[in-house]
Amino acid sequence: MQQALQDKIKRLETITNVGPNFPIMGYNKSPGSGAAKVAKDLVKDGALQEGVTLADGKLVFTTPALPFGAGDTDTAFTFIGLEMCNTGTTLTACTTDSATTSMKAELVFGTKSGNAPSMRHVNSVNFSTCQGCHSGTFELHKGHHSGFVMTEQVSHAKDANNNPIVGVDACVACHTPDGTYASGANKGGFEMKLHVVHGEQGVIKECTQCHNDFNLDAFKVKGALATSAGKYTTPITATCTSCHAPESIGHGLENMGAIVNGDYVQANQAAQSETCFYCHTPTVADHTQVKM
Repeated sequence: MQQALQDKIKRLETITNVGPNFPIMGYNKSPGSGAAKVAKDLVKDGALQEGVTLADGKLVFTTPALPFGAGDTDTAFTFIGLEMCNTGTTLTACTTDSATTSMKAELVFGTKSGNAPSMRHVNSVNFSTCQGCHSGTFELHKGHHSGFVMTEQVSHAKDANNNPIVGVDACVACHTPDGTYASGANKGGFEMKLHVVHGEQGVIKECTQCHNDFNLDAFKVKGALATSAGKYTTPITATCTSCHAPESIGHGLENMGAIVNGDYVQANQAAQSETCFYCHTPTVADHTQVKM
């Protein structure tokens, strides 16, 4: 970073978590790892923040010890947002009444072992459909955050034509299995949050509006999700009930191996015992499809 740019930065924000496929650090402290995500502003209102140094043009900050483990939890990932002060199209020094613009967000990975990082699949959601409503410059959470703009800088996979696949997987840095600020009361886990919000807004009519595909194998690497304050549900059932009321699904979900709004330990132990996919093979075209 050039010194001349520093006073033009409204906010340079980083959020770090561990385990891209099923983050183990909560928005608040997770009952599993005992740890919460590491949220750190590197620069705010043009000033370096406590614990941040500038060396050889690079901002340096050392996170607290992270709860690394095996497999997916060998990987840490950081979501980075940048908000700049501007007058029209010119970057300017920040003042109390500066206009600001959120820049392209960034997603980076690191492993404790030095091996290649684990990464979350990004082939389920067609990001262009997000842009259809929000535009390509949608400043996500601007105000409370720096305003994350999802672009090719958050991609880590390419399609058949070698074009970057823009995903929304970076959002799990905050939208953790343990929920967000309400610890599950607002179904803030990523697998549920988009369904909840777009459902309440009446946006969702059919799965193909947003989904390219369903990656059902993703459930094999998940544990329980917080579905009310401090209560957890097995992952397939939690995802389904983010759109459907439990009683509308039928069967008696507990009879099919599900735990609904239960104890954290119990729900995690049962996470791979749900039998939904013995009969159901949901597809984007027909999410109610049943094996015959």
